[in-house]
Amino acid sequence: MKGRAVVVSTVGTSLLTHGEHASALGELLRRTANATEADLAPGDRRAITDRVRRVAELLADAGSAEASRLSAELNGLHRLLGDLQSCKQAELVHWLVATDTYQGREAARLVKDYLNARGWTVHLLVCERLSTRSRASFTAGIQQLIRWCEENLSAYRTAGYRIVFNLVGAFKSLQAYMNTLGMFYADEIVYVFEAEDSPLIRIPRLPVQLTPDACIEKKPLLFAQMANGKVMSLTELADIPEALLEIDETGHAILNEWGLFVWERSKHKVLAGPLLNLPRLSYTPAFRRDYDGIRERSERVRLQEALVQISELLETNNNDLACLRRHPSILYEDYVRTPGIGHLRVSLATRICCEKTGNGLKLLRYGQEERINP
Repeated sequence: MKGRAVVVSTVGTSLLTHGEHASALGELLRRTANATEADLAPGDRRAITDRVRRVAELLADAGSAEASRLSAELNGLHRLLGDLQSCKQAELVHWLVATDTYQGREAARLVKDYLNARGWTVHLLVCERLSTRSRASFTAGIQQLIRWCEENLSAYRTAGYRIVFNLVGAFKSLQAYMNTLGMFYADEIVYVFEAEDSPLIRIPRLPVQLTPDACIEKKPLLFAQMANGKVMSLTELADIPEALLEIDETGHAILNEWGLFVWERSKHKVLAGPLLNLPRLSYTPAFRRDYDGIRERSERVRLQEALVQISELLETNNNDLACLRRHPSILYEDYVRTPGIGHLRVSLATRICCEKTGNGLKLLRYGQEERINP
C-alpha cells in the first residue's frame, strides 16, 4: 500500500495477561481489569506495576516474532507494517485506542514505547470512562470515540490518507463497535486468527453511505440539544425512532450510541443551514448577516453547536451569566467600556458580541474579535 496512511489499533491487555491466565497474578489482572489507578489498592497497584516493568524489559530486546507472540496488537501491527514498507515513516500515523483503566493505559503505553523505539510516531487515544465497568460508563466512552472518529478520521480522509482499523486486540464489546464504525470511517479492517502462522485477514470497506434521517432534517434542534446532553421527555420525541434513544424508567431519553453516530454523520448538513431557533437566544439582523456570510460549512457547524451549548446553560441556570463566565470554552466577559455588552468565545479567534435581556441574550455580532468589538 502506497501513500499516506492512518492505522487505528484497539489495545487490550494481552501484553499483561500473556502466560498468566492460571496464576494468582492472572486472577488479579482479571479482577481489576476495569479499575482506574485511583481504584486500586496499594498492593494490587504494586503487583500490576511490577508486571508492567517486567513486560517492558521483555519488549526492549524483543524482535518482531517475540513481540507478536507477547501482544495481539503488535502481532497485527507487525503483519500490517510488513505490507506498509512502501510508506515512509513520516507518512504513517498510528493511533492506539485504549480503555480508561489502569491496565488499559499501561498496556497501550507499552505498545507505544515499543513502536516509538523503532522510529514510529504514535498517538494514544483514551476516551474518558471507556470500560466495561457499567453500561453507562461504556456508553459514555463509546460516544466520545464516535465524536473522535467524526472529527479526526473524516479530516484524515479529506487530506488523502488511507485509513486502516487494526482490531486484533481489545475486548469484544469495543471490537464490535469499532467493526461497525470501520465500515464508515476505514478503508479496510484487519484481523489475525489465533494460530501463530495465520495470515492477515482483510475486510474491505463496504460501499455504504449514511444519509440524514428525515426526523433529523425535520427536528435538528432536538438532536442538537440531546447531543449536548439534554434529557428530553418521550412526548417531545414522538417522531424519533426508539432505536436511536436511551430511554429511562421515567419516560425520558437521550441519544444512545447509534443515535449520536447518526447525528454526528448528519450534523454537517443540517447545522450548516439556517440558524436554529434556540431558547434564551435572539438574533439581531447584523448577527444574521454575519452568519449568512460564513462560507466554511465547518465554521457554521461550530458556531451552531456553541449556540446550542450557550442556550442550554442559560436554560439550566435561569439566565445567570455566571455559568457562562465559568465555562472553560465559552468564557463570557463584559466589555469594560460598554456596560451591559459582553462577548462569548466560539474559537481562539472568533467571538459573539451579545447583550443581556430579560429573556436571555441578544446576539449582536459574530466574527473576529477586533472586527466586532463595540
